Amino acid sequence: MINIVPSGETLGATITGVDLRQPLSRPLLGALLRALGDHGVLRFPDQLISATELKQLSAQFGELQMLSTATLNEPGVPEVSILSN
Repeated sequence: MINIVPSGETLGATITGVDLRQPLSRPLLGALLRALGDHGVLRFPDQLISATELKQLSAQFGELQMLSTATLNEPGVPEVSILSN
């Protein structure tokens, strides 16, 4: 069962009760889209997903954009960018 806990700040909510490695059902995707609209940023703790699984998950929310700089992309999965300091 999905659980949405607002951060109490201007942005953000923590989502639990979801396995992001699995395809999202229409009702679950709808609930996540509403939560994203309500909170602006969603946090899914304790999710260990591969770059390929992240690509598949992200594609359920809409068309993916790729950076033009290939060195900043996950090897073999150009739709996933690496953000690092």
